[in-house]
Amino acid sequence: MMTASERENLFRECVETLRPMLWRLTGGFAWGADRDDLLQEIMMKIWLALPKFEKRSKLSTWAYRIGLFTAFQWSRKNRRHAKGYDLPNRPPTCSDDSGRSIKETLECIQVALSKMKELDHSVLLLALEEVPRREIAEILGITENAAHVRLHRARKNLSSILKEEAQ
Repeated sequence: MMTASERENLFRECVETLRPMLWRLTGGFAWGADRDDLLQEIMMKIWLALPKFEKRSKLSTWAYRIGLFTAFQWSRKNRRHAKGYDLPNRPPTCSDDSGRSIKETLECIQVALSKMKELDHSVLLLALEEVPRREIAEILGITENAAHVRLHRARKNLSSILKEEAQ
């Protein structure tokens, strides 16, 4: 049984070491104030789940899994996020990349990611975090080989979506 002090220390560790990673995760699902709300919801779910953390995996793997599935639920609940971002200053299309800022390029990628299946979206986000395939498999509940294949297909899918956006 975890004491209140152990729970607080573990949560503090999550906030200090994992918050930046979880912040980047939320960028794949939300924008602006919604992103802040999603991060807060993830941190709340981690806090609530801490007494169940059995240290069978790394804290980061466990927390990322909670973050990812919270983001899935959140995007399903907020359909506008599941079908594409409603970004106030988003370029109308991603067709002309000349003169596009890094921020605008990232917004195009975020829109493309939002059009992908959740599992493909997740594999790409985890790969961008340089999470090893073994951990990707553990987080998503799939085999390591399936994670490898899924990542390859997701990259091809993202490339196709970006090409479609460019036309």
